[in-house]
Amino acid sequence: MRWALESASRTSTSIATCSSATGSRPVKRNALPVGRPRIPLLALVLGAGLCLLLAILHNNGLLSPVENATLRAAAPVQLGLRRVAEGVGSTLQSVPRLGSYAEENRQLQESVDVLQAELARLRQQSRDDAELVAAANFAAAYPEFELVSANVVARDGSALHELLQIDRGSANGVVVGMAVISTGGLVGRVVDVVEESARVLPINSPDSSVAVSVQGETEDIVGSVQGTGTALLEMDNVLLGDKITPGHFVVTSGLGSQIPRGILVGQIVKVRDRADIITRSADVRPAVNNDELKQVLVILAEVES
Repeated sequence: MRWALESASRTSTSIATCSSATGSRPVKRNALPVGRPRIPLLALVLGAGLCLLLAILHNNGLLSPVENATLRAAAPVQLGLRRVAEGVGSTLQSVPRLGSYAEENRQLQESVDVLQAELARLRQQSRDDAELVAAANFAAAYPEFELVSANVVARDGSALHELLQIDRGSANGVVVGMAVISTGGLVGRVVDVVEESARVLPINSPDSSVAVSVQGETEDIVGSVQGTGTALLEMDNVLLGDKITPGHFVVTSGLGSQIPRGILVGQIVKVRDRADIITRSADVRPAVNNDELKQVLVILAEVES
């Protein structure tokens, strides 16, 4: 027994020494991987079978009703998506042309501006031509006068004492005191002259006084009209016995000035009694609106018949 125990002890010591010398380690069993997903074989088999079944049904035309119904249900969505895609594509294609559109718009606007300016010029030319024709006709209607046409180029002074400046002067034979007329009648008289221009005192100026006669029913009534600085002239000191009524025409009498006889001044619109009970006054509407004058005629002289 003692021999057997000693023999076992030596054997264990030898094994330990060999293990230490060779550096061997105890062998461990491989553990199963933890957390890795497992695909059941049954699921794979069922999926493959389902796919095979659907392929067979499709080839045999048994899925056609289902497929057609699906296509009909998806058609509106497909149409909407296609329209959206087309709209986006069209917008993207038009972006590079925005700069071209802006340039075309600018050029068109310039053309419109040019045409409008030309239209305004032609209109003004037409009006000027019409006024020239009217002036020529008026001059032809008064062969007894030697006339020179002039343009109103400026208006000088205040509203009450406004003077008209014309582009004819002493170089054209114009002198102070000459009558200035238009197609409607008397405009005023020349009060200042230089070589190339002259200034005209309108008959509605408070500084203006013109000898006139009223064309009555049976006889002419002689008097004078004064400017009031308003739209009306005033004929003063009309005798109570003088028969004047609204509607009578007032013309120049040719007395006491260089203004010839018979030029229309205006028309009586109202007759008023005065406080002295001896005379009356009358309001006269001028035949010419000086605010709209652009061209006038200066009477240089009377032509002897």
